[in-house]
Amino acid sequence: QAGSGKSTMLYYIFSNVYYYKTQDIIKGEVAFLTENEKLLEDTKKYVNDLLRNNPEFDGLDDKQINDSKNNFFSFKEFLLDILEESDRRKFHSDKYLNFSTFKYLYESSTLAKYIKDKYSAEECWFVIITYIYGYKIKEKVTSENYIETIPKALQVIDKEVFKGIEKDVLPYYEKLLEDGYWDKLKIIRFIYENINIKKRYSVIICDEAQDFCRVELHFILNM
Repeated sequence: QAGSGKSTMLYYIFSNVYYYKTQDIIKGEVAFLTENEKLLEDTKKYVNDLLRNNPEFDGLDDKQINDSKNNFFSFKEFLLDILEESDRRKFHSDKYLNFSTFKYLYESSTLAKYIKDKYSAEECWFVIITYIYGYKIKEKVTSENYIETIPKALQVIDKEVFKGIEKDVLPYYEKLLEDGYWDKLKIIRFIYENINIKKRYSVIICDEAQDFCRVELHFILNM
């Protein structure tokens, strides 16, 4: 739950991981990822203070401590950093589709009022991102295979609601993508289809991991 200290524990774990990296005990790269871009600077500062003031990390010089900041990424920036500059131009920052942007576009769209009244933006985003596009990397989850594909414990959306969102809202979401909008799932699929990724990270720590969908976590595990 919020306030239980999960993030603080991750800061201590990552400080240790980074220290081992500086001592060449960890050979590959290390990264700290979060969905919340606003908290990144606070996270960097917290870890920097730990490395500077905790006696456990004595021996690190100023450069090593300051360089720790280069290992923190929002997941969106982490994905963009993988792309070549020419490919990055396909993903304009003003077309980035996160939940707040989707909510604004959906609620102000010309979709029938009864649809928007029946299915909230939160419910639509959850179904599309978590299930339809976010559960499998190579195929969509549909109302036809929802029950068979998603474990029963994770079926928090009624099948009829799923079917209604699939019929009435999914085409709207897909039209946004056709019009140049992109979300993290679109860029992940672009990377899978166009870039030969070699595993380069020894440790990746994800804060707010509950906010990552299955495809995103699968992608991280292969980095």
